[in-house]
Amino acid sequence: MRLAALAFVMVSFAVRAQDVEPPTLIDDPSLKPVVRPAGDAGVRGQPKVDPKLKPVKPPPVAPVVPAALPSNPAALKLVAVGDAELLKAVAAWRTAVTQGDVVAEGKARAALLSLRDDGGLTGVEGVAMGLLRAARAREKAAEAATAVDLGLAAVSLAPTLPAGRVGLAWLYLAVDPTEPGRVVKELGAALRATLADPRFLRPAVADVAVAGLAAVAVLASVLVFVLAARRLRYCLHDLHFFFPRLMARWQSATIGVLVLGIPFVFRMGLVPSLLLVLAALCLYLSLAERVVASVLVASLGLVPVGAGRLASWASWNGTRAEDVAIVARGDLGSDAAASRLEVRAANSPLGYAELYALGLRELRRGRADAAVARFQSALVTRPNDPLASVNLAVAMIAAGDLQNPKELLEQAQRALPGRPEPSFNLARYYQRRVATSAAENAALEVDQGNAAMSQARALGADRPEPSADAPSALSYLWAVPLPAAELGALAESPDAQDKVQAQVSSFLLGDVSGLWAWLYPLLAGAAIVGLGFLSRPLDASKACEKCGRPASHRGDPELQPGSTMCAQCVNVFARKGVVPPSLKVRKQAEVDRYATFVEQVSRVLGLVCSGMGHVFRGQVVRGVVWALVFLFFASLVVLRAGVMRVEWEGLSPGVRLGLYLPLGLLVWALSLRSLWVKEQA
Repeated sequence: MRLAALAFVMVSFAVRAQDVEPPTLIDDPSLKPVVRPAGDAGVRGQPKVDPKLKPVKPPPVAPVVPAALPSNPAALKLVAVGDAELLKAVAAWRTAVTQGDVVAEGKARAALLSLRDDGGLTGVEGVAMGLLRAARAREKAAEAATAVDLGLAAVSLAPTLPAGRVGLAWLYLAVDPTEPGRVVKELGAALRATLADPRFLRPAVADVAVAGLAAVAVLASVLVFVLAARRLRYCLHDLHFFFPRLMARWQSATIGVLVLGIPFVFRMGLVPSLLLVLAALCLYLSLAERVVASVLVASLGLVPVGAGRLASWASWNGTRAEDVAIVARGDLGSDAAASRLEVRAANSPLGYAELYALGLRELRRGRADAAVARFQSALVTRPNDPLASVNLAVAMIAAGDLQNPKELLEQAQRALPGRPEPSFNLARYYQRRVATSAAENAALEVDQGNAAMSQARALGADRPEPSADAPSALSYLWAVPLPAAELGALAESPDAQDKVQAQVSSFLLGDVSGLWAWLYPLLAGAAIVGLGFLSRPLDASKACEKCGRPASHRGDPELQPGSTMCAQCVNVFARKGVVPPSLKVRKQAEVDRYATFVEQVSRVLGLVCSGMGHVFRGQVVRGVVWALVFLFFASLVVLRAGVMRVEWEGLSPGVRLGLYLPLGLLVWALSLRSLWVKEQA
């Protein structure tokens, strides 16, 4: 029975092999696949490659691939899929939609999906977004079934596009809101796609980081303003003693305020302005207030560096990563992107990711030998890389080489035990050997192929069997897409970093650059904290704990050093029989008015900005924590459109507002409750 089954399998594979019409490969000796002698394992199972080999630029070839290769029956059918073929299929679909031909539209959509399979495309995002917009139009026209079909086709064309997943989720919700499971599933897929792709993850992180930097800058400014509202009157009170006695207090106070406004008037930067105000207030602030305020203001010196680094890290448009990603996906515009990569290759050698993407493109254009050269060059830049080894084996199998790929795939199996691609392609390798009568021991290789396919299915391989008698190479085999992590290093933009850092530094630090730009705020902040300890030796004024008036020995010579009350409160509340009862009643009314004033101002500040009411009442650490969280969500609400442009459609500003605003309001309400509890205590 086993021999009969084996004979049946061999006959069936032979029949399939006769139906295959593989294309003619390029007859160029420099692009022939490397064939090593039997028993020569090369380097860890790979073909022997000269270590001095540089990335090879394949010669220009005609885009039209001949349809037969009689001399190599083991070669697979290669279908050229590029911009021209995609645009032709899109034009046919658009014509059918314009004419309202439902049957033709379905056939054109099926042709697009067939091109995806034949070309091994992983993200035709432009076409997918067109289908998604058409699906929305059908949904508004009450054509629910067609709308969902179009949405599913859009997701099939670009499965890793978050906008497509979100669009399909909205279609599900609009068509049948009684099945929220489908909506949640697609939104979860959109979130995973966002986290996996630097094109979408980096702008999202940039939005959050910019909101955090903005919150720190605003918090430092607001904190200094509130501290000045509490303590500036005592600074101006002591300043008056440095002027002639004939000068009125309002005149000396005006001069002091004008001096503090010099950095604002001459646009010297936000940090110098805040440091000057803190320096004027340092003798009148507590240690906690000085430390918190100085740390916040000094941290602004690091904001330009962080903003510039963030701008470089989050850049995408115009970088090499953008072109490499388009070429690797096989999206519309890959021809122009590949041309730009070739131009860059004339100036500097191509890296691993670029050679990897160009190798995938050669496969999609039907040039298996050129793909072999590309992946061999990629392995020169990164020896023994298992992903490039898998794709090199795929290109070799497509070209009809059924000797060299085996050890490449077996090595990749060992290096990637959790991925199904090596096992899947190894199973296909054994199938091709049996189908083309190239196997010496067909029964053993049938068993090995079945075992490899079982292992691939166990690891999650869900690729269906090709339905055509002569399937294309990229629908029969499984080329590994370029990992998104490889694009990160290519997306760096030093120019963006320099421009953003210079602009932010000019606004915050003024006309200062280099190491001194972030060093002088730290030194000034440390000096302000230290100067505060001179408050008692210099006999600086203090706030009277009763009425809030300035209390100092300089203003009231009879006041004892270290007194926490002014001379009036000492005579009224500490000494008996010094003032008449009517003055005591009047002074008590003044004390009550001051307490009411502090309570009302703290409530107003708490309503305007969470945490500032706590700061005004002296609880600076608690107030700064509340304010930082509140200002963070407030910044997200203000910047709800985002600071980085996202490819295609990201979350709309309305959706962002719906996410951030409730959180900000919750923090605001909790901070008010905390302030009310402290007032009652």
